[in-house]
Amino acid sequence: MKRDEKLLLLFFGLAGFGAYLWFSQTGKQLAQEAATQIETGVKRLVDITDSTLQTIIGFEGFSAKPYPDAKGWSIGYGHYMGPSPTMQSMTRAEAYDLLRDDVAKFSDRVKRVIQQPVTQNQFDAMVSLAYNIGETAFSASSVARYFNKGDVYAAADAFRLWNKSGGAYVPALAARRESERALFLA
Repeated sequence: MKRDEKLLLLFFGLAGFGAYLWFSQTGKQLAQEAATQIETGVKRLVDITDSTLQTIIGFEGFSAKPYPDAKGWSIGYGHYMGPSPTMQSMTRAEAYDLLRDDVAKFSDRVKRVIQQPVTQNQFDAMVSLAYNIGETAFSASSVARYFNKGDVYAAADAFRLWNKSGGAYVPALAARRESERALFLA
């Protein structure tokens, strides 16, 4: 073999080895990016849907006029107005639009707090719980804590802890928590 042929083979060999190193590093990066996108995609697949809203509507019911609740006044599908009524009445369409706006806030909180991939049913149940107990209470709840540890069944059972209002057991809240728990496990 002539000297030029040997140099050419050496050149192609080094070029091939360099390409191998480059592709293997790039391949690792691409694989890591794909895994991140898949994980992020799983979290992003869940969002407020009509089923989320219908779940909450089923629990809250509709009231065209303000009504007193545990902390103040609400209207529509459980829209909290504060210590005194700020509206006198609303239509179902207005209440639905207001619910969609309200639920967006709770949905965002659930997405920030939950660190594990979540199904649409789990998401709907947790958003319904957060809507009912508040963002801060949901963030500190054992439902969120157990779910983030990967213990789905303990998280489901923790829904049952939120069956009181003002320290008193409320059968309607217990029934709601059982329904949310069943949806969570579905």
